[in-house]
Amino acid sequence: MKSYCKFQTYYAAGITPLRYVTLAATLVFCLYNASAAPIELLANPSFENPYAPLPAAIGKAQITGSVPKGWEDNSGWGDVTIQYAEVRSDVHAGASALSIDVKGVRAGRAQFGQVVSALAGHTYAMSVWLKGQTGAVATLALRLGDKPYTTYGERAVTLSGQWQQLKLTTVAQSSLPCYFMIYPPVGSALLVDNASDTDVTAVASDMPARRGNLLPDASFEAGVGGGWSAHAAAADTAQTPLFESTEPRPIIDRTTAADQKQSIKVVLPAAGWVALSSPLVDYNYGRRHTASIAMKASVPGVRATLKVLGASQTAEVVLGSSWQHYSLSCVIPYGDATRLTVTATTTEAATVWFDGARLSEGDGAENRSADPELVLSVPRPGGIYFDTEQAVIRVATANAPRGAVIRARVADLYGHIHELSPVDASSGLIRVAPDPIHPRGVFKLTAQLFDMKGEPICPPIQQVFARLPHPRNIVPERSYFGVHIPLSSDYFTIARAIGARWTRIHDASWVTDWPVVEPHPGQWAFYDGIVRAARQAGIEVLGMLDGGPAWASVKPKAIAGYFSNYNLVDAPNAMEAWKEYVSRVVGHYRGEIDCWEVWNEPWGPQFTPGSPAVYGALLKAAYPLAKSANPNAILAGIDADPALDSFTDQALRGADGSSSFDIFSYHDYYKSLYGGPAPAPAVNAAKFARIERGYGKTRPLWITESAPDERVESLYWPLGQEQLARGQCAKTVRFDITAIASGVEHVFYYTLHGDPAYGETTYSGLEHDLTIRPIMAARAVLASLIDGAKCRGRSEPIPGVDSYRFVQPGGQLVDVLWSYDGHTHTFKVLPGYKAIDALGNPLSAHSVEIGVEPLYIVT
Repeated sequence: MKSYCKFQTYYAAGITPLRYVTLAATLVFCLYNASAAPIELLANPSFENPYAPLPAAIGKAQITGSVPKGWEDNSGWGDVTIQYAEVRSDVHAGASALSIDVKGVRAGRAQFGQVVSALAGHTYAMSVWLKGQTGAVATLALRLGDKPYTTYGERAVTLSGQWQQLKLTTVAQSSLPCYFMIYPPVGSALLVDNASDTDVTAVASDMPARRGNLLPDASFEAGVGGGWSAHAAAADTAQTPLFESTEPRPIIDRTTAADQKQSIKVVLPAAGWVALSSPLVDYNYGRRHTASIAMKASVPGVRATLKVLGASQTAEVVLGSSWQHYSLSCVIPYGDATRLTVTATTTEAATVWFDGARLSEGDGAENRSADPELVLSVPRPGGIYFDTEQAVIRVATANAPRGAVIRARVADLYGHIHELSPVDASSGLIRVAPDPIHPRGVFKLTAQLFDMKGEPICPPIQQVFARLPHPRNIVPERSYFGVHIPLSSDYFTIARAIGARWTRIHDASWVTDWPVVEPHPGQWAFYDGIVRAARQAGIEVLGMLDGGPAWASVKPKAIAGYFSNYNLVDAPNAMEAWKEYVSRVVGHYRGEIDCWEVWNEPWGPQFTPGSPAVYGALLKAAYPLAKSANPNAILAGIDADPALDSFTDQALRGADGSSSFDIFSYHDYYKSLYGGPAPAPAVNAAKFARIERGYGKTRPLWITESAPDERVESLYWPLGQEQLARGQCAKTVRFDITAIASGVEHVFYYTLHGDPAYGETTYSGLEHDLTIRPIMAARAVLASLIDGAKCRGRSEPIPGVDSYRFVQPGGQLVDVLWSYDGHTHTFKVLPGYKAIDALGNPLSAHSVEIGVEPLYIVT
């Protein structure tokens, strides 16, 4: 569902469009000059009186109570129960706050907000103060009011039980009215107060000018670190397997440099590109800055683009064979942080070098200096250490003065900070022993160089690492846990370390997709080495029979780029070509890939091969051919969306029922905390079984893509967001547990690929340096405890508490508990049992508090 290159959210049809009111009331755009203060776009941002009763809801919605003038509920299109009320006893400021109590969402989504105006390309700073049940999640968004309901930006927060401010800075993409939207949690009341939405496009900082280079480690004299990252990809998706085998990443080159002694290089195959990104840095917004970097290429014609995050200008250049500095001068508008990104593109195999990057306030006329540099790294894929192991952080420095020391501290996901003893700048290592109370989890080490006078001489540098329980030794057939990864060694190691024994071929790897296997009619390409390497690493592969090459389509949707792999399969000879492809690829990989899924999201407009009947025909044709080519082949089909029952029904009809597949697959991206007597996976399993029975036998269930339906939190940036990451840990564990209990045999997390830039929140469970994000640590703990176990079902030991029992083959019992009613409950731990939190750390008390975050009771 979530292709890595697609981040905009499109809401399902049926949402009531934005109610257009009079031009004078709605189209009040924020127009001001640069010297004026930003204008507040919200009416009644402080939620003060008067409050007015909401109009009677229509349809299935049950929405009652009063809201302050200027604000409105936008949930009436769904099947929801929501109560609004003015609150005077517990406010953030002023006399009143609003209580939103979402008692139930059976269909649709709880939405509350206000119509605001927007201008295309303008930046908006939004905020709201919230207070709610600890662990519940609320979201702030700027969203287009009418179809396609595009979300310009959104930010979630895990509530703490105290008033807290949620901020969002985003850019509008069109000059149309939109919603300042709040998505409250389900199952507990949310207090809302003191909101703001201002156009900050033209505002400027009043802070003193910043001196020197804002970018750390920018000459790469200590190596590649400090948040620098490079994401490489193929312009032609048929070439992506080359990236899986070569993994083009920055390499230190000591033979050539434009600045000091060494540079970095990236070796690209033909039709490749690389985006080099600096770390995020603070800056004075609204002021002119100059970015520059030295580059060269091994072949002529390599094109590069310089861009500064937030600025609209770019610099397009063509690289030569000798070093040259390229620059971009621009005003960087309001934002939380900025970075320099340089994208280089080549049509033929090439090496690209980078050196001497710089971002400075002003016109960039300052002299270049040899700044002290500090680089941290972890010599383990994923940054993963296991129980009792010391974490070893490698240290490299350059241009450090004599007597310089490194001061470092370690932060965990509990909000604790541990100061380490200073080490000499030339020591080469920082060692971090396990914390006696919280040894497991994901940790962030922040280090900085100081001179002999105790003055800092470089910016703080961060490095993430993890400490996990050892994964279970289990054969893939018995393992529930899958991921999406490229077929390369570091990713195999990471997958095994977090307990994943399966990977699905989709856009992390394209090696079995039709346009890759047969880029031209009758020309076949197979990638035996990397497929065999996966099996040798203990990773089972779910191959894809998937993708419509341009030559199999009457009118291709795309002939280049991501979606060139997904054209309609409607050429006169397309079905016969499909049959030949299925026979060839399944037969070729026999014994290496025995499990196959037919098509990715055939119901999606970007991915579809045609109508549901067309997809059904492709599935029906593939089944006997796959079995003939490999009698041990297992086929998964339908790849349904739980919200699109009509597609599921029509696809089953077109496939002649469930006799055309062995596994019923679907995707589930979860926004909420699953739980209660009827969690979503149980509801979906029952629904799919009911639909299947109309066309034959029911088949086992696999969820071939899943993840929180939001961007996954990074621990690198911003600081102080550990609680957001804990909330996502709770979501994924509760999803997985309820899915297993509903009969799902395997779930494939989407995704561990993509190389997001430093601090960027994406769907990736890995950071830019391939260290794991907290959500993967929580899933690793879960896998270490329950993978391969039998689920004995759900109970409710305390009203409002879910408990799922698992029994391992050796007899070990694991109970997974959480509060599903939004309240905290006390649970007594019996003698002979131990309690473990979601990150795998022991809870020493004889009675524990059960909240929304799962905990484990283990014999």
